[in-house]
Amino acid sequence: MKKCIMVLKNFANKGFDFMNKPKVLVIVGPTAVGKTVLGIKLAQNFNGEIISGDSLQVYKTLDIGTAKATLAERRQIKHHLIDIRNPEENYSAADFQQKGRCLIAKLSQKQKLPVIVGGTGLYIQALLENFSLGGKINISFFRQKYENFLKENGSHVLWQMLHEKDKKAAEKIPINNSRRVIRALEIWEATGESMQSFNEQGQMLYDAYLLGLTMKRCLLYERINKRVDKMVKKGLLGEAKMLFDLGQTQAAQGIGYKEFFPYFQGKIFLEEAVELVKRNSRRYAKRQITWFTNRVNVQWYDLSINSDSIKIKDDVQKWLNERDNV
Repeated sequence: MKKCIMVLKNFANKGFDFMNKPKVLVIVGPTAVGKTVLGIKLAQNFNGEIISGDSLQVYKTLDIGTAKATLAERRQIKHHLIDIRNPEENYSAADFQQKGRCLIAKLSQKQKLPVIVGGTGLYIQALLENFSLGGKINISFFRQKYENFLKENGSHVLWQMLHEKDKKAAEKIPINNSRRVIRALEIWEATGESMQSFNEQGQMLYDAYLLGLTMKRCLLYERINKRVDKMVKKGLLGEAKMLFDLGQTQAAQGIGYKEFFPYFQGKIFLEEAVELVKRNSRRYAKRQITWFTNRVNVQWYDLSINSDSIKIKDDVQKWLNERDNV
């Protein structure tokens, strides 16, 4: 912690301010779209190092279900914020924000391009934009609690709960939009701030190029389904069983793991659990696209279109050649 603070202070003395923002390349998009491969390629092309922007890749031993870069891929280019927590430990958006900013300062000092690669929208927004996170708790850790509350009490009572805690956010969210209601409650409980205030802070700390990857929905869903099948063959159940045996942990809430818990309890067949992973992964991909489209200024590239794939490297080079935004 102290070392990180010193790095940030030293970097601030050398020009870490709003007039001279460090360049940061950010690669976002839905699960299974191809972020890892492109991140390695661009980091190699532009003298960069990769900072993982994924909330689950921080956990040791959770390699298959989190789709971490392989050891061979990590030998090609240096990766950060992978395998830094044990599976039973918590990891928060505030932790990521602090460690990520420290890494950006270190890499910029070394004339390396920080390349953020990941799909956890809240973490990436918290890193890039000028707001503080009051809590040391992962916002998504509360999701199961509120989803259970929704099942037991219904959307109207859930919305009333939000209205009592965060009136500003509740007035902007329809009663039946339970997904957004739960998101607002998560933010309130973890940060003590209104979702509306959270959305309004938004000043960029860096000269960031947000490169969003997408593709035709049918192709993306096919990739997701095939990847889940490959994960199961590689040993995904072993990782899921390890989390199941640990009990109530933050990591156990991750898609690709929690779906197997009913199977371990003898409540569903394995085939049903695998289909749940596929379904939830597809739904998550859709939410990721929506998040990045609505929350941050992303330049989208459709990997289904050959010209878009070719254009990426040229556009990044143009951005690197530009004067920092003021």
